[in-house]
Amino acid sequence: MRSRALLRAALAAVGAAAAGVAIAHHSFSAEFDATKLVTVQGTLQRVAWVNPHVAVYIDALDAQGKPVTWQFTSLPPLALRRGGIQKADFRPGEKVTVTGYGAKSGGPTAYLRKVTFANNRVVEVGADRSVPDAPK
Repeated sequence: MRSRALLRAALAAVGAAAAGVAIAHHSFSAEFDATKLVTVQGTLQRVAWVNPHVAVYIDALDAQGKPVTWQFTSLPPLALRRGGIQKADFRPGEKVTVTGYGAKSGGPTAYLRKVTFANNRVVEVGADRSVPDAPK
């Protein structure tokens, strides 16, 4: 009897967590503007190589010369690996120029499109084909 109650509680917790993830996931066009290309020059701070989307963080300066950290959201890790992009491609402390589609909010957030490293190495991120409104 007690084990059934624990099983029900565990299943309810898993269901609630899954529902939260499903609600949080949204389309490209809900957050980003495909007509608003932004380019940021700065230093690669870190990469969050996690599901559901990899995030690349860039330390840069805003128009007034104040420090700002940009977050560039990308595809899931598996999609990047299938495209030949590895976490090791992104080395913290490296100078980079990053291009992406700006957030509709106008904040320092964008959808990653291309990273150019100081040695002119370029990593281009293709669009997620499972998201119909993402730029191709």
